[in-house]
Amino acid sequence: MKKDKSTVERIKSTSRVLAVLFKIARIFCFVGIGVLSSGVIYIMLFGNVDLLVLGGKVIVHSPYATFGTGGLENWEIIFKVVAGIVSLILLAILFRQARDVFKDISVDSSPFEMKQVKRIRKIAIFYFVVSLLGLQSFDFSFSYSMNFVGIVGAVMFYCISLIFEYGCELQQQSDETL
Repeated sequence: MKKDKSTVERIKSTSRVLAVLFKIARIFCFVGIGVLSSGVIYIMLFGNVDLLVLGGKVIVHSPYATFGTGGLENWEIIFKVVAGIVSLILLAILFRQARDVFKDISVDSSPFEMKQVKRIRKIAIFYFVVSLLGLQSFDFSFSYSMNFVGIVGAVMFYCISLIFEYGCELQQQSDETL
């Protein structure tokens, strides 16, 4: 007969998996930052022009010529790319905080510690800022859009941090009575 895992063991094993997934997500952010940074450098060096033209025939096209920049000026493209880089940096920091939460939970016995509350609040703040920036979707339309769902999610994370703070108080009371 197979014995079921205890709740603590399930929390720890799930937390290990989530810690790895957030680490992978962070790696994707860094790759995205590298790609976008190289795009800014390319535009600053070459602009949005064809790279090699021989005998009136274009041999090497600018990668931005077919990317659909919507006729934006180079400075507008650079602005959008830099905004994307800032957004990815904030997401990488958010994923780091989430990874640290789940990594500690997978090792420690109780998730109700003040360091977890502080991390969850940081996640809420970074999530809120990224949502306010409206830069989650990278496109070349020069408009501003706020992510309402992201703002609601950030508020939910803040409420979860309050629940964890209350859990910390209960954990401390429980530890003192034992």
